[in-house]
Order: sequence, then C-alpha cells, then structure tokens
Amino acid sequence: MKRGLAVFGCSFFILSFLMVRYLADSKIFETGIRLLLPVWVEDMKTDAFSSAVRIRYYNFIPVEELVKEKGAVVVQRFDDGRAAFVAKFSGQRLHPRELLLKYAVMPPSLFDSKQHGPNIRFASSVLRFPKEHTLLPAAVHYAVVYVNDKGNASLVGLTDANGTQLVQGLTYLNPLHHTHRNPHDK
Repeated sequence: MKRGLAVFGCSFFILSFLMVRYLADSKIFETGIRLLLPVWVEDMKTDAFSSAVRIRYYNFIPVEELVKEKGAVVVQRFDDGRAAFVAKFSGQRLHPRELLLKYAVMPPSLFDSKQHGPNIRFASSVLRFPKEHTLLPAAVHYAVVYVNDKGNASLVGLTDANGTQLVQGLTYLNPLHHTHRNPHDK
C-alpha cells in the first residue's frame, strides 16, 4: 500500500512538473518574439515515437562577458530574426529591436572529449519532432526560439542558413494548440 502510494506520488509530481513546463513554454510561444540563434547538431536519435536532435548553441557572446553561470544579455533582432550580441544586461533600458535573453553556462560533460569552448544554453538543447521528417544535420544553421519579455526562451524548431524551417518541435505541431499566426513572425 505504501509503495503504491509512493509510486503514485512520484508519478504525480513528475507529471505536474512536466505540465507546468509545457504550459510555460506554450505561453512563451504564443506571446514571445521569434529569434534565430546559431547552432550545430551534436547528435540525432529516433525511437518508436519520434526523432530527437541535440543541438549546441554557438557562443556569440564575448567570453569575458560570461562572468556567471547564469545571466542575461541584450541582443539585437534583425528583420530576418537573427540575433546579435549588444551588451551584458545590467538593468539598462532596452532600445527598439533589442531583447533580453537569459543564458546558462553548462558544466563540461565528462563524456564529451571534444572541447568546443563554453557550453551556453539559451533554451532547451533537445528538440523532438515527428520521425517521418528527415533532417540533414549539415543543413541546420539556426535554432528557432521564442523569447518573452523576461528573457526566457523556448526552442520550437530548426532552420537552414536562409531561415527556412527544416523541422518544428512536436509540441508546436498540434493543430488544436495554436490556431492563430504569431504576430511577431515575419
């Protein structure tokens, strides 16, 4: 009886946590601004239900600006959605076309023998998509993220060098989920 209750409690906690994350990411997608952040593909996997790609964000922030493991930077958004570093965020007022973008510097993995510099994350580093879609890792140049006014980002897809959508995450393919066009997309 106690074991069953413990299993139920743990399962309920995990599902509740995942639901809160899903709802938060969903809100960012609905109200956020689309950015293209430079990435490369580290790994791809397919299971019985979907495919997944693990990406790594290129560090476009000058390394001397990364003084903490977590922080925020100001980026400028170009018309095509690409982002460029402006400054470390220290409470300054943002100008038109500037956005706040939070980051986290991840510790080096014991299993990663390749040294690529600091592992910076602006959003998730894993994107799941329908396994019916094919993806050539060499074609991926940008992660499509939506950023809210607090600097939180949600990974929703991948594009090529021209900004053409290659794949979209499973969460954002549900036709009942997002029925309107995002006004920030160009």
